[in-house]
Amino acid sequence: VLFFFLFLVLGSLCLRIPILHPIGLKIVAKLQEIDSKLPLPYLMEARVHMQALRVLTLRVVMRDLTARPSMTPTFNKAIVAYHKALKRSSFTNPKRGDITVLSEFAQIAYYAYEQRKMLSLANHGVLKILEVGKKAVDVLAPSNRAYLNQQKQIQAALKSMRRYG
Repeated sequence: VLFFFLFLVLGSLCLRIPILHPIGLKIVAKLQEIDSKLPLPYLMEARVHMQALRVLTLRVVMRDLTARPSMTPTFNKAIVAYHKALKRSSFTNPKRGDITVLSEFAQIAYYAYEQRKMLSLANHGVLKILEVGKKAVDVLAPSNRAYLNQQKQIQAALKSMRRYG
């Protein structure tokens, strides 16, 4: 219980205050040491990296040219963390935590497609991310109709990437 309380309280603080990102990553590393079989610590790590990406995006919008080179590596760290969380999640019989991981990965997959130029992502990498995102949303859609629109978006993105590259 204490483990999850720390996870929720400290994690939410570290997501909202950019200065706390390194502290958040240290907390996540400790949580991963405690139980490396759970997907939640890796999901938290991915969220911290995505929050850092949001801050970098805002800096780019504000014409801070020093932020752009850090965007792609930050996104790649988030994708790696999401993949680690996916490896620890069940695709066949997803539980509550697994559904969160699958849902967020599907959203990130479409985000990668939409922002591939800004993030300077290679087309083959985006295609791989979309394929895994499609697997994730295909697991979610039959049990919850809320994911049908997301499923259609990812299918259209996959079709576009295969056709035009």
